Amino acid sequence: MYIIERNIADATIERVDQYPWNCAYQPRVEFYLIFKKSIGFILNIKCFESHPKADYRNHGDPVYKDSCLEFFVNFFPELEEKGYLNFEMNANGAMLLCFGLNRTQRINMIQRLETKHHVERTLDYWSIELVIPLSFIHEIYDISDFSTGHRIKANVYKCGDCTDMPHYGCWSFIQSENPDFHRPEYFATMMLV
Repeated sequence: MYIIERNIADATIERVDQYPWNCAYQPRVEFYLIFKKSIGFILNIKCFESHPKADYRNHGDPVYKDSCLEFFVNFFPELEEKGYLNFEMNANGAMLLCFGLNRTQRINMIQRLETKHHVERTLDYWSIELVIPLSFIHEIYDISDFSTGHRIKANVYKCGDCTDMPHYGCWSFIQSENPDFHRPEYFATMMLV
């Protein structure tokens, strides 16, 4: 069970280290997720790649074809009729963001997210820091009350569908014959403390 911390300095660093589809390329990926009561959730994902493929530049582009970091989350899994969000970002900061119950029933949400995300690129790694504001969560779920003990369901991914070495990694293991991140039944529980 992953514990969401309140302060960045105290955040627990987790790793995307499951590559269930026998990928030859398995870059090191670390992330943390914290909750700030007045702001919302702050996600930081870092991938240790020197030259990530980053062809796409516009929000809504299929960034999963590039080197991509992804966060799929259901902030209120007890509301079964709602669904989950998928945040997918490349090293240019282009983002694909949708909401829905499964892979096919998804609504593009990029125009509704009023927040900035920050991309950092160095010779050794690239990272994304994203703020998911409470106002956005409220717009999606009609609720944004989070307190100690609240549980969300999520998974964090690293992929690159059209890179020189296609790869598919996850934080919470997925059991499927082919790469498929739209599997909310494999999301892991994260609890606010």
